[in-house]
Amino acid sequence: MAIVLEEKQPFHWGALLVFLAAIIVVVGAAYFLFFSPSPAAEEIIPLNVKSTTELSTVVLSPNDVLQNKTFQILKPYGAPAAAANPGANLNPFLKP
Repeated sequence: MAIVLEEKQPFHWGALLVFLAAIIVVVGAAYFLFFSPSPAAEEIIPLNVKSTTELSTVVLSPNDVLQNKTFQILKPYGAPAAAANPGANLNPFLKP
């Protein structure tokens, strides 16, 4: 009757460091995603706008935009979009 003794495996410190780094990345990402303040909202919406009702009262006339000096300086870099064919099938997934 033989007694089989297994050798003790060495501890892999590299695997532990990789595991801890992954945990730190996940916890850090969760913090920045859910708990950190988001200053980007102030950049998108100016602070002087009090509410959306102010934005809804703005009247934009297409003629005012088209006749604007700055708008007229802009150059088109691509071909104008083609108008849709009214007789064409509007759903591309249906057979003609």
